[in-house]
Amino acid sequence: MAVAFRSFSSTGFVGDGSAVVTKPSGLVAGDVMIVTLCSASSSATIDSPSGWTLLASGSPETGTVYAVYYKVADSSDVAASDFTFTFTNGGTNTEYGSIVALSDSAVDFVTDTGTSANAGAVYTGGITPPQASSFLYMIGISGSQAHPVDSYNVTTSNPTWTERDEKNTSVENDATVAIASAIRTEATATGNFGMTWNIANNSIGVLIGVGTAIDSTQNPSVITKTATINAPTVSGDANISPSVVSKTASVQAPTVTTEDGKWSNKAKSSAPSYTNKAKS
Repeated sequence: MAVAFRSFSSTGFVGDGSAVVTKPSGLVAGDVMIVTLCSASSSATIDSPSGWTLLASGSPETGTVYAVYYKVADSSDVAASDFTFTFTNGGTNTEYGSIVALSDSAVDFVTDTGTSANAGAVYTGGITPPQASSFLYMIGISGSQAHPVDSYNVTTSNPTWTERDEKNTSVENDATVAIASAIRTEATATGNFGMTWNIANNSIGVLIGVGTAIDSTQNPSVITKTATINAPTVSGDANISPSVVSKTASVQAPTVTTEDGKWSNKAKSSAPSYTNKAKS
């Protein structure tokens, strides 16, 4: 299996101090969820959601803040209908939230964040993906302008990007969130990454690389069993042919060698003697 996009869910800029994001469709336990939160309120702060781990945060412009978190879905997440994220001192209709769910993904993310004031934003740095065919997730947040994004790219071996969301608000401080994803075959460094905004303005770009979960391989130890068979006790005039003892093991079949002995009583007396006859 390989890391794959499962589903995406977004609120857009709605709410009053919170963003309620519908559970991504098809979510199963073990999926990795990445949530992007943003507020265009001049006084808002983003409350850290319980159980989620921060990947990136910042402010492209005074009055615009964002944060990106991840979480491995458990049974309670699968049972939920939505997820609520809260903002302190958030204004009306200025809170944004979205979640992408990934299947068969690892949690050793590679993340880079850059800033730009240009329409053709270039965020210096980029990432080296965890492995070949990693999932790339690019997030752009602008401040003070509500405007669209026309394209997404990385400098080296640019994959085909699918835009997942593009939402903006003109309430309080204008802001835009744009998100795209791609599977990039190459495991080499991406070089700089960026996006083309419709208008030159301060923006922040976040690039995340997610690898495939690696299945664990276990090699069980060999189980060896040694058995002791009691020697037969013979009295009187008798020929004894002991049965062959066989043992079958599920891990390793033992190799058992037995000698088929045959005995006969030579003389009847109070102190009998026994000799081993030749096999025939």
